[in-house]
Amino acid sequence: MTLRKLHYAHYYLGLSILSMLLFTCTTLNLEPFKQLTTMYSTAIVVILFTLLTVIQSINDS
Repeated sequence: MTLRKLHYAHYYLGLSILSMLLFTCTTLNLEPFKQLTTMYSTAIVVILFTLLTVIQSINDS
């Protein structure tokens, strides 16, 4: 595993943890994300993971 791939592995791990916190706050109506619906929080997570994957694939080529 190269250093660059390991670098992105940390980004994916961090994004996974942030996604878990976002879904938890949304589900339990905790601040600051209690106004978000589950659909919006899901869309945010999908967009962030897609952007990270696109950036990784551009940098790998």
